[in-house]
Amino acid sequence: MSLHNEIVNRTVPLRESRIMRILYKINFIDYLFFIALLLWKIVLFDAFIAVPQVRMGVPDWLVGTGSILLLSGWVLILPMTWRVLVLLSLNILISVVIFSDLVYFRYFQDFISIPVLLQSKQVGELGGTIGTLVYAKDIFFFLDLIFLIPMALYGFKRLRESGSRQPERRFRLRVLRKFAANALVFTIGYALVFAPIHVAKGTWAKGLFTGNWWNVATYNVTGLLGFHGLDVYRYLDKNVLSKDEGLSEEQRGQINQWLQQHHELSLDGRTENTYGAYKGSNVIVVQVEALQNFMLNESIGGQEITPNLNKLMKESLYFSEFYHQTAQGRTSDADFSSNCSMHPLPSGSVFTQYANHTYHCLPNELQGQGYATGAFHGYEESFWNRYAFYPNIGYDRFYSKKDYNFDSKTEKVGWSIGDKPFFEQSVSHMTQMKQPFYSFLITLSSHHPFVLPKELQMLDVGELDGTDFGNYLQSVHYVDQSIGAFIESLKSQGMWDNTLFALYGDHDNSIKEKETLEQFTGRSLSELEWTKAVRQVPLIIHAPDAALKGTQTDIAGQLDLAPSLLHLLGVPPEGKFFMGQNVFKDTKERLVVFRNRSFTDGTVYYKASADQIFENGTCLDYASGQPTDIASCKPGYDETVKRLDISDQVITNNVLAETSAHTKTQTP
Repeated sequence: MSLHNEIVNRTVPLRESRIMRILYKINFIDYLFFIALLLWKIVLFDAFIAVPQVRMGVPDWLVGTGSILLLSGWVLILPMTWRVLVLLSLNILISVVIFSDLVYFRYFQDFISIPVLLQSKQVGELGGTIGTLVYAKDIFFFLDLIFLIPMALYGFKRLRESGSRQPERRFRLRVLRKFAANALVFTIGYALVFAPIHVAKGTWAKGLFTGNWWNVATYNVTGLLGFHGLDVYRYLDKNVLSKDEGLSEEQRGQINQWLQQHHELSLDGRTENTYGAYKGSNVIVVQVEALQNFMLNESIGGQEITPNLNKLMKESLYFSEFYHQTAQGRTSDADFSSNCSMHPLPSGSVFTQYANHTYHCLPNELQGQGYATGAFHGYEESFWNRYAFYPNIGYDRFYSKKDYNFDSKTEKVGWSIGDKPFFEQSVSHMTQMKQPFYSFLITLSSHHPFVLPKELQMLDVGELDGTDFGNYLQSVHYVDQSIGAFIESLKSQGMWDNTLFALYGDHDNSIKEKETLEQFTGRSLSELEWTKAVRQVPLIIHAPDAALKGTQTDIAGQLDLAPSLLHLLGVPPEGKFFMGQNVFKDTKERLVVFRNRSFTDGTVYYKASADQIFENGTCLDYASGQPTDIASCKPGYDETVKRLDISDQVITNNVLAETSAHTKTQTP
């Protein structure tokens, strides 16, 4: 062997042994680096979502650091050989969670929860939409992995190759030190998390763990990792670990008291001359995807965007101050609130979480009056768990994608059949239904990201061409054409003159740029004008005799639709649990409640802050849009919190299954 080779052979092991000694000496440097990286990503996430009044301060840094320690401290027990790979795996997993929350937040203004994951099929179907919500800057959540993955694999390989054998006494000492380090990390992590949260829930965040807090407000206290930890605990506690004890007597008393007061108000509506004016009429309700109020009576490039809806408005009763009240469940929330007159859940969808519970809804109430009932939607029947929920609330049949013809000549838009052939084929199905009937139709063609085939784009949107908003205008125009053809088809089939027809938008269009709408309208928008633009959707009700005409300027929301239609049909309100109000009742005592604790009563509009501290919200005068004394909004806010809590309790505890018969017997 040459002298050179001998020197090399002796030097390489020496170098490797030095590297190993250094690695063993620094011991926890890899873990500290892991903590710093994740904390940086959490801070980056908070900066990217940029929620006003929910920005990271010192308590949030402490909670964030503590959450990382609690989540990962156990890795210190592992041999260093494996610890490297485990820390890398945790980094990848948590980075994916943070990124997923960010993308989800950009669309829903909320965070992913266990109930949402149970609806993961919905997320999988939103491929085109998700693609538009990923930004180039998001690469920062994964940039470190480009370097860490090869480094970790190399370190793992070297550590395995040079694994040292130590005397048993030293081995025991090392194990003891590892468990001691783990205990210390757990203690520090617990203290960092517990102290700030304890202070918060004892002061401004009272009721955090017992009330129906918005997820963003919970995040403001617990941090992102803490939010997910709490979410997992709540789900397991409710569905796996504990026996549900149901409502307390006090809670039942509060629900019954509110129900009785609200029920007495609904009885007063029978004195109005509109009560029973259209008894026995067919009922058709159309829920239009992402149709917002500011689209009506607007033009671009000299073309009306919604000419058919504008014409329908002139022949109908149009509600200019009508609001959507949806939350995470979006389209399913609009469906539930409009048909069943209850608030959506703070997280997830009633359709997927409580599909088998008892509800008082338009289809089962009309079914009880001898109506045939059908729901129509040109997509998969399993989407939003409709195939399970719809029969439970009284639909005789659900016409889904399998009931529509998809030949080569059928227009396809976005996910499924275009709205024009959807309406055409739905009319054919309705001609086979026994009369009177209730038909509920859900459109789809104007769903985000508003991708309409070029041959169907009829508007000249100018400089908005190719933008999300320009595509939205094209989609709404196509839907408007489809609705016009639908109405003509109903007339040709002889159904229009015997049909009570209602049409409303389900939720906003998910385009959050105020500047875009200002560019479209050609004027700057005040805080209240922008809020109303996002929250308001149209409601149009057309009566068989066209006697209901004009513009209704009183505030109303989706929860008000079911009791209002039943009023026109003369269906008595006895024994029904509706949280909405009959819009035809002559009263100024109205309240529209939103899931995030915002509300309006037509006198003030309260914008809840993201942290859900009442004093941090904004109270606006409804007429002028100017800020007013916050105390003016306190009574409405208290009632808002009460209504949301009652709705949640009734849904989650299946109260109507127990009280329906009792309520009917007690009502005079």
